[in-house]
Amino acid sequence: MATQLLDGKATGRPRPASVRKARRVWSSNPAVVLWGTVVGKKVVMAVTGLVLVGFVIAHMLGNLKIFLGAEAIDAYAVFLRTMGEPLFPYGSLLWVVRIVLLVCVALHITAAVQLTRMNWAARPQGYHTKRSIATTYVARTMRWSGVNLALFIVYHLLHLTAGAASRSGTWPCSTSWQWPACTWTTASGACSRRSGGTTPGPRGPSR
Repeated sequence: MATQLLDGKATGRPRPASVRKARRVWSSNPAVVLWGTVVGKKVVMAVTGLVLVGFVIAHMLGNLKIFLGAEAIDAYAVFLRTMGEPLFPYGSLLWVVRIVLLVCVALHITAAVQLTRMNWAARPQGYHTKRSIATTYVARTMRWSGVNLALFIVYHLLHLTAGAASRSGTWPCSTSWQWPACTWTTASGACSRRSGGTTPGPRGPSR
């Protein structure tokens, strides 16, 4: 029983339990909040997809210079490594582009995998009968085309950038030496004809 004192305060009254501070549900970083949602992951896939498509178009336009002759494709190869000079060191902007592309690829694949897992978790039990109504063949096979594209990109980089996928382990020449009549030696970076002799020159365009 509570006892009331002269000042009007009561003693012996049970104190209410202290209210715990509510935990922060949403992160203070908007990017993290966006990434944690289904819509956010789809936005990331769309933006990174646009970046990758833009790169493919630019890459195609650059390599089409091979039809303009040896000087055009060689000038394009030199431009890729000297762009930004003297403000930026030799080849630095090319590495910036490579890193941005790798980040876009990683984010695109991660978002795709997480969206697929979230889709499966939302409906653990599959449909007894599933009919594709508002979709296309391309949409249904998109994940497999993505896997095929990823495998091709790995081979493409090993072949033309690292020079590790060719039979002789050497670099391909530009059209100045009538490729594939000659190959790049990875040691000196010179163009060595299979018939003998060495002709120095710049490497062809690579990503």
